Amino acid sequence: RGIGPWDAVSAWRLRRYIAEHGPFAVVHGHSSKAGAIARMVAPRQALRIYTPHAFRTMDPTLGAPGRLFYGTIEALLDRLWTDGVIAVSSEEHDHGLDIGIPPSRMFTVLNGIRPFDGGDRAALRQSIGLAPDAIAVGFVGRFTAQKNPVRFVEAIRAAADVDPRIRGVMIGTGELQAEVERAGDERILFLGNRDAKGWFAAFDMLAMTSNYEGLPYVLIEALHAGLPIVSTDVGGTVATIRPGVNGERLPVDVTARDFATALLGVVEGDRMARYAAASRDMAGAFTVEHMVDQTLDVYRTCLERRPA
Repeated sequence: RGIGPWDAVSAWRLRRYIAEHGPFAVVHGHSSKAGAIARMVAPRQALRIYTPHAFRTMDPTLGAPGRLFYGTIEALLDRLWTDGVIAVSSEEHDHGLDIGIPPSRMFTVLNGIRPFDGGDRAALRQSIGLAPDAIAVGFVGRFTAQKNPVRFVEAIRAAADVDPRIRGVMIGTGELQAEVERAGDERILFLGNRDAKGWFAAFDMLAMTSNYEGLPYVLIEALHAGLPIVSTDVGGTVATIRPGVNGERLPVDVTARDFATALLGVVEGDRMARYAAASRDMAGAFTVEHMVDQTLDVYRTCLERRPA
């Protein structure tokens, strides 16, 4: 994922693919690096659309030099090679404006998915040793600094010290794997990389401890699975989490202990059942059909602005 000389090979291969299989009306790049390469190698006659899925400059731990470096790159790419930037949340849209992208080139299209089968709850839980009365808190994501999985592990341990039924179930791997495993204990279950949608039925709630996001699909999947959500207040949470209705939003710099307190609060009384029902009701706003229709509208708008 890091920037390196191998990116020149990727750019050459992509340029060759476009030449052999085009012409294309639109070249649409997703994420920072792929978005940069796609826009730079796209032919001038094609629309160049970019979806960041969280600008790198949204990282609160980046520091002033890093924000200046990545912000300058984003501004240069936008000025020279971009017809439209699609944010996946209102937070990401506002950040795009803050770093200097003109409002006329900024659009917002919320992510969407198709309904899915979350799996056989009893069979899934039995297969990983979850007791019938266990309260399974799911984590789905890469084990990277952005996702802050160590904070999740520490929060689960603190919550389980108060309510022994609580267990953490983690799906994902990454460069922080060893650190995460050292922070864990028998109350944390590591499932590695697997299709997360097939495991949502095993969860009782979803927790997201990220430092920054655009609008991660795991939040939308949790809505469709009917799960309460506890998350840091990052991109996408305004649209997917209504505090006190289907989940809780916490400050990005929340401590693991305060995150644990929020988890314990959801477990109290009938709150989990109420939150779960509210998540199911909200899921209808995040469908693939809505996402496709709105994306096509962005393409049409940008095409209309192009000279004939």
